[in-house]
Amino acid sequence: VTDAKGQRVLRLSSDQSVPAAKPKDLTSAHVTALEPPPWARSPAPREPHLSLPLAPSRIAPYDVDETGDPVAAVATPGASPAESAMPSPLALAGSNRFQRGLITHALLEHLPTIPSERWQEAAEAFADSRGDVLKPGVRRNIVEEVLALLRDPEFAAAFGPDSRAEAPVVAEIPDPTGKGLPLRLNAVMDRLVVLEREVLVIDYKTNRPPPFDPAEVSMAYVMQLAAYRLALRRIYTDKTIRAAILWTDGARLMELPGAQLDAAERDLWLLAKARLDA
Repeated sequence: VTDAKGQRVLRLSSDQSVPAAKPKDLTSAHVTALEPPPWARSPAPREPHLSLPLAPSRIAPYDVDETGDPVAAVATPGASPAESAMPSPLALAGSNRFQRGLITHALLEHLPTIPSERWQEAAEAFADSRGDVLKPGVRRNIVEEVLALLRDPEFAAAFGPDSRAEAPVVAEIPDPTGKGLPLRLNAVMDRLVVLEREVLVIDYKTNRPPPFDPAEVSMAYVMQLAAYRLALRRIYTDKTIRAAILWTDGARLMELPGAQLDAAERDLWLLAKARLDA
């Protein structure tokens, strides 16, 4: 034959001399479909577990007045001192409710990564850019609080080279008795400081006014830090794990006593047992 370019092509062909055999899997004329078992038609049941954090971990709830300035929440009759500082979700529904906490957390995370002589300028520029919905006085107060924290020698290690901001932690911790639900933790720790012999986990809270006694700290906060301590113990087996809350109002670092964290840890497993029994 001749192709499209006028070149000669030789082609050899041969007819098939043996009939094609049928595939062995088609020898049966009828195929019957099987009915799937009942479990194949329903969603798999959720595996029971205790999941934390039980409350938002990064931004502490606080209430504000009509101008956006933070104020103490109205106490609920019969509530404990720690609970009275926790407004209801409806009270936090405003679009500007968390703006102060968001800006504070962002500044504490990023300012330590730049030279200290630029902190003032960078903090003011960031607060003005991200907090334009807040009053100028509120923005100035945020900057003053954050810079006071960073410049305080007491917090040098917390923001030094051995510290890390926004440290993620994911863990599944089995019940110590082997009978209850595991604790599944998927969170971000505000600050993690790893030293030679100890580890310090810090959670920022913007409550106004903050408590001065660790016994008055909301149980949700204490259980959250107790869960962090449980996970960190499995990672840093040869170090002492400490936990603290950094109250941005007043630039105060409050370490939670070990006994208080131990009690909260027991409450975690009691909560897991209650869910299992339910």
